[in-house]
Amino acid sequence: MSSVAEQFCAVVQGALLGATDAADRVYRRRIDAYDASELPAIEIHRGEWPLSQWGQGVDRGPAELRVSFVVADGLTAETTLDALHMQAHAVLMACPDLASVGSGLHCTGTLEPEVAPGEPDVARMTATYQLQTLISAADLSRRFRSAT
Repeated sequence: MSSVAEQFCAVVQGALLGATDAADRVYRRRIDAYDASELPAIEIHRGEWPLSQWGQGVDRGPAELRVSFVVADGLTAETTLDALHMQAHAVLMACPDLASVGSGLHCTGTLEPEVAPGEPDVARMTATYQLQTLISAADLSRRFRSAT
């Protein structure tokens, strides 16, 4: 079984597939350059997962992931990036499957939109999301159900 942090990424990817203008173009850490026909797209990147002891055999901490929105660059790139982010945010906030890995999903902010390095026709904006986790210290794949 994968860690709760990895489960978080998998649930987010599954929720976003087909649910936004990116359609099935939802990737985990894509490193290839984009062709215009592959946009818009969404990338999911696992972030930090700092844990601290919460009780006997129980650890607690926020699992973080970054969701990058990728669109064709142009005069409306920032508006298009924002619209894709708002679509994805609505899907994630309504996703019942996230309860299987943690609680209290929230967006902690976004990075400034930028032109992708080496891809002058591609713009990108990244949002960071956190989910509170309460897990077994002995088994990082096992979630306890009372995280608050």
